[in-house]
Amino acid sequence: LRRAGVTVDAESTGPNPAARLPRGRTYPASTRLGQWTSPTFDQYVKVVLKVSYNRGADLLACLVGVRAGVRDCQAGLGRAAGVLTGLGVPDREVFNFDGAGSDDRNKITPNAINTLMRVAAGRPWGAVYRDALPQLGTPGGGDLAVFGQTLPSRGRFQGKTGTRAGAPPGASAGLLGSRGLGGYLQGQSGRQLHATIMLNNLAFTEFDQIFGVIEDQVNIINTAYLGS
Repeated sequence: LRRAGVTVDAESTGPNPAARLPRGRTYPASTRLGQWTSPTFDQYVKVVLKVSYNRGADLLACLVGVRAGVRDCQAGLGRAAGVLTGLGVPDREVFNFDGAGSDDRNKITPNAINTLMRVAAGRPWGAVYRDALPQLGTPGGGDLAVFGQTLPSRGRFQGKTGTRAGAPPGASAGLLGSRGLGGYLQGQSGRQLHATIMLNNLAFTEFDQIFGVIEDQVNIINTAYLGS
């Protein structure tokens, strides 16, 4: 705004006076200060998945709400849950309290993840979704790009990872609350597989032990590749 010569007198911090916003969904051209056109949705999703852009994932819940005609992000998250149920994902196997998976109350089963991947593969948008996923051992984002670079399964697994870990003050050990990965695996024979691996609640005394868990999961993927 400053570069455009616009002066703003409002404080940069403090309460957000949302009640002063116009009730309508459009702004008159005479009051518009600027306009931002976002990337296409497939490109937006690719950034979220490739680099684990958690803020962007949370925003997706808000965008789902806008699409459904509601202006509340939590309502949007509820609509997203309804979309999953409509795709056949068991609703009692998915509990999402946010869009990014950053809430420790979030729970999901491997069966739910595999169901979503199987259904997605048969939908018109399935190829876009798969293309947005990081690949094992190849550049392009995510910790999957770092691991498995010398394995035979390099580039044969496309998936998403998630890690929740921390340590309370004064504790002698940390807790790896969850470490999972799920995605599509093209077997050595060309067979297409859905692969999901999860680990929950492991104590660790050194951060490098988490890397050991990741390596173990990647090796499981590689073993499945070699056996298929």
